[in-house]
Amino acid sequence: MRITRPLAKAAVAALVVTSAFGLVGSSAVTAAPVVPSAGPALSWLERELNDNGGAFPFSFDPTSTDWGLTIDAVLALNAGGRGTGAAASTAMIGLAAHVNY
Repeated sequence: MRITRPLAKAAVAALVVTSAFGLVGSSAVTAAPVVPSAGPALSWLERELNDNGGAFPFSFDPTSTDWGLTIDAVLALNAGGRGTGAAASTAMIGLAAHVNY
């Protein structure tokens, strides 16, 4: 499945905007507390991203990248307070490189 250019640009823009909330909005609004039980799930997402070069493989064709699932993982990491970690950053670099793909 191929990501269309407008969809990819919208996804990257959404990630940038949601990431910016954590950087500039933190002084004005207190972030929601991270649910302690989410830690293992977030760690798993980070390990999977790291083990797969910063992106999730497509389940039906492991040689292809599932950018939608990768975006979901980055959004989850961001929501869990780990959006600035190495795994999320690597995934964002990969997403940005494939916006016009």
